[in-house]
Amino acid sequence: MTRSLNLPDLHIQTAFTDGDAPVEFFVEEAERKGIKILGISDHYSLWHKIYTPEKFLRYLAELRKYPVYAGVEMDVGYELPLFPNIRERLDYVMVGLHRLDGKWLFSPYSFRSENPRRVVERMKAAMIRTMEKLDPDVLAHPTQLPISLRPQAKRLITPEWSEDLISAAADHNVAIEINCGSKLPDEEFIKICLRKGVKVTFGSSAHTPSRVGELEYGRRMVEKLGIDQEQIFTPKESKKALSYRALIKARLKEKSLDLAVQTCVDDVSPENLELAVFYQRKGEVDRRIIIPSRNYSNVLHNIITLDFVPSEVEIRLYEHGHIIDQTILSSE
Repeated sequence: MTRSLNLPDLHIQTAFTDGDAPVEFFVEEAERKGIKILGISDHYSLWHKIYTPEKFLRYLAELRKYPVYAGVEMDVGYELPLFPNIRERLDYVMVGLHRLDGKWLFSPYSFRSENPRRVVERMKAAMIRTMEKLDPDVLAHPTQLPISLRPQAKRLITPEWSEDLISAAADHNVAIEINCGSKLPDEEFIKICLRKGVKVTFGSSAHTPSRVGELEYGRRMVEKLGIDQEQIFTPKESKKALSYRALIKARLKEKSLDLAVQTCVDDVSPENLELAVFYQRKGEVDRRIIIPSRNYSNVLHNIITLDFVPSEVEIRLYEHGHIIDQTILSSE
């Protein structure tokens, strides 16, 4: 049965964050193993190397060199801003719980002195809040407990707990990851997902190329539960950026910057918008800046001639002084 299904591997981290090799090594290994649906989902997090929009945009530019889906794994409860020009370039957004109330789940010392049932209830509440707030595509490893509580997993992950979390995923059209590296969630949790119409997806959680495509646990669940292709989430073009207030549209060709702002809701007023444009030559430390946009004839569309060919241009869009979008362009 599984021979006819294309199982995606959407949970892979590279040397951009906590993996041990560049993107190309993971791609080569996937090709060698015949993995047809591959997604890179490095962390966008205060605890990893990609922690600013500028770093994230450069990560996305690298991913576009390869035949992979461009994804991200974000921290439940500690989400960094996904500006429209980041969100629209992503094929999928994954969220996972790694810290709860400032404590790292993967430390053997965390939560040892706390009431276990209260901990798992707080975990569930945090994941539901993030689904409501961020509108992600995938909830990663939802039943992965703190190390100190894992021996009690069968007692703590109750059917009622699972029903609550999966119902929230159904409400927000969020797929549940079958994390094949951790062999989670268990069969009963997956059955509830399928009963409630929640799609599942798959991840090896590979941090080293040799583990790409290790989806044996997922294949067993597919065979045992009769999961079909329609019940499996694979990334599609996202339209979720349209929920933002405004979006930068820009193209750079030599010294010419064609710059426009697309408004996404009716109450955006151009007089409240400002654009900051930073640019520099390769190897320069100081960046030239054009600001404010009120000097332009029309904030919604401008063709700007720069005074030299830059190696990179960074553009920020502000509304009432608050940044609402950001993008980075390289010379063609």
